[in-house]
Amino acid sequence: MQTQLVGSAKLNLVGAGSIHSIAMNNQLLYRGPVHCISRILRNEGIAGLYRGVGAMYLRDIPGYCLYFVPYMLLCDWMMPEGSTTPNLLSVCLAGGVAGKIAFSVSLCL
Repeated sequence: MQTQLVGSAKLNLVGAGSIHSIAMNNQLLYRGPVHCISRILRNEGIAGLYRGVGAMYLRDIPGYCLYFVPYMLLCDWMMPEGSTTPNLLSVCLAGGVAGKIAFSVSLCL
């Protein structure tokens, strides 16, 4: 539940895809995605496009490890004897179980 002043944190998304600024007298902030990117490049340079990438890595790397490590272990464990590739059923089952493991662990964090 947010407890912010309505006037200071008002976000108006009115019109066909136009984004208005937050509490800036409803001035148009960006006219679209191309305008947004060009404005970021002009104001912040190339580094502005990568703002927040560190937080994304902190979220994605553990999440992918929580998924792909159990997936590979389960695929290897369920692979038929003498086969070099897992069958479709073991791939689907390993993906479902690995997804469940990753989801349940990440929700607890």
